[in-house]
Amino acid sequence: MGKIGSYEYPDIQFGTLLKAVEILHTKFKGKVNDEKTFAEALSHKTNKSGGFLMKLADLRKYGLIEKRGIEMTQRAKDIFVFVKSETKKIALNNAIMEIRLWKELYERLGTTSPPIE
Repeated sequence: MGKIGSYEYPDIQFGTLLKAVEILHTKFKGKVNDEKTFAEALSHKTNKSGGFLMKLADLRKYGLIEKRGIEMTQRAKDIFVFVKSETKKIALNNAIMEIRLWKELYERLGTTSPPIE
C-alpha cells in the first residue's frame, strides 16, 4: 500500500482492479473456489505471488470483494450486473470513496482542478 503523509492508497490502478472483477464475474460467476485458478486467470503464476495478494487486498479496500474468500460484493455486482447505468455510477463512486485520500481530495477540490501553485 502506498502512502502520502498519513494517507494510504491502493497500489493497483482502479481500472486494473475492475478488469479483475470482470474476470471474476464472467469466468467464475462471482465466486472463486480455487485461488490458484483465479490467480492464473489474472496472469499471475501463483496465488502466493506478491502482486496477486496485493491485488486482492486492494479489491477488498475498494469493497469489490468480500473480506474473506474471493466473492463479489453487492457493490461489484452493481457495477457489472447493473440494471440501470445510474446504479453502476453510484457503485463506482462509492468504491472510489472508500479510499480516504480520494474522498478527502474530492471533498476539497470537487470537480475543479487545483491551482498550479
